[in-house]
Amino acid sequence: MVRRRTGSRWRSQGRLRGAREALFPSRDGPDRVVVLARASAGPSPFTRSPDRRARTASGFSSSESAFSSYRRIAREKLDSFWLTWPFQYPLSWTVSDSYRAEQWIGQVTPVPVLILHGMNDPVVPTHHGRRLFEAAREPKQFWLTATPGHIMSFADGKVRGQLAAFLRTALTVTARER
Repeated sequence: MVRRRTGSRWRSQGRLRGAREALFPSRDGPDRVVVLARASAGPSPFTRSPDRRARTASGFSSSESAFSSYRRIAREKLDSFWLTWPFQYPLSWTVSDSYRAEQWIGQVTPVPVLILHGMNDPVVPTHHGRRLFEAAREPKQFWLTATPGHIMSFADGKVRGQLAAFLRTALTVTARER
């Protein structure tokens, strides 16, 4: 018999536990872990993790077209439609901001951080990527890509090649520092 527990708190704790077990199968920790998150996931797989190793032990962290704050993006989307415009502030306060990326990205250190954002992203404005970049600690890079669309940076072979070269360099430097 399989028991199934319900409730978002239990499910999220189970996901975090599963992610930690996948990343850290032994007590020694990982050699190199690459975290690449896109759009709403942002660079947030470890935002609420109680395990500090999960936030700082990766070899590289990257985000593509991520927004800096759930509340800020909700307010901006409400602002873009005439019917919801008058309610943008009160309605945006109904959105929890406890997982906002700009709050925790500075804790991801000394891991190299790469923020990718499309110049003409129709869903998440570029200033969100810039805010994340400003909140991150060194070493960090911000790539503004010309590829049109939302989360389309990797559709460009040149960007994929640059990322592969960047990863080789970043992971080599990170491995030497350990």
